[in-house]
Amino acid sequence: MERRTFLSLAAVLAAGGVAQSAAAPVAPDEAGNEAGARLLGDFLAALNSHDLALLDRMYAEEGFIQHQALAGSGSSTAGREAIKAYFAKRLAAFPDLRVKNDISFMRNDLVAAHFIWSGTHRAEYLGVPATGSYVTFSSTDILRVSGGFFIEHWGTVDFFGLLRQLKR
Repeated sequence: MERRTFLSLAAVLAAGGVAQSAAAPVAPDEAGNEAGARLLGDFLAALNSHDLALLDRMYAEEGFIQHQALAGSGSSTAGREAIKAYFAKRLAAFPDLRVKNDISFMRNDLVAAHFIWSGTHRAEYLGVPATGSYVTFSSTDILRVSGGFFIEHWGTVDFFGLLRQLKR
């Protein structure tokens, strides 16, 4: 997805969706997106507990469409195992990793969230050997929900900001 399309979709969600800050619990919008709110909370719980098996409850077993090449190993139908492998690498590199929902929007079958990630770089990540640096970086993700599962994902990660912190 092109950056301007991603930003336009986020703006549409912001205009018609319900915004939530990190201080407020995630709540469904007028369309009743309880599944999206539950999945977003479960996603944060899984990553903060470092229990990637919990992701099986969130991502469709088959047919999941990944639009973020790095997260899907370049496959548009990466599936749950590729998602778990992606996050396993991040958790291995940052064993004290914490993630929080900075702000999120929900509308119909879409959930958009801005996440703040932080942790200490203890193993190779993105080709950079362990530095021992404590880093903070962000991601912005849009997920489509159907049947109680995430079925599609678009996302951007501030890898430039992360690499700048790792290569100081």
